[in-house]
Amino acid sequence: MKLRPYIASKDYQIIKNWIIDGRMHDLWCAKRIPYPMTEENLQEFLEKDAQEWGGKPYIATEKDSDIPVGFFIITVNTGTNSAFFKCIMVDNSLRGKGYGTRMIEQMKRFAFDEIGVSLVQLNVFDANPRAKKCYEKAGLEIESFTENSLAFGAESWGHYRMIAKKPVE
Repeated sequence: MKLRPYIASKDYQIIKNWIIDGRMHDLWCAKRIPYPMTEENLQEFLEKDAQEWGGKPYIATEKDSDIPVGFFIITVNTGTNSAFFKCIMVDNSLRGKGYGTRMIEQMKRFAFDEIGVSLVQLNVFDANPRAKKCYEKAGLEIESFTENSLAFGAESWGHYRMIAKKPVE
């Protein structure tokens, strides 16, 4: 698996089809992007996130292909020497086949080896146990839990903060 910057003109038409309903959309972006997502409101969110947090969107592809299999945004906090992953998504036709775990492992290597941070972190809703299990398989551990982080209809979702520290060499 390899990572490359997100290219709207090339990638949007593919990743938009990964979101099949409003619940999946909110699990992915925590209501930061209006549903249904459009190219315009995704681009507006990415620009705002870049301006406010320095967020950079990436695509994961297979090594021998440039077809997206995953998407995420990374922000770096130089003050804490840490990276934060958000809006993590894998092509839903590939879920349950190890792509998510491989992508998270690649994201960690990128953050540790290329960017040089010593800690990576992400949030995952308790309403998304498959994603939590994927992150645990990729070596992230629960740091904390916050109740009632987001509402979806009658549901109230809490979120886990998960972290991984750079391995000591």
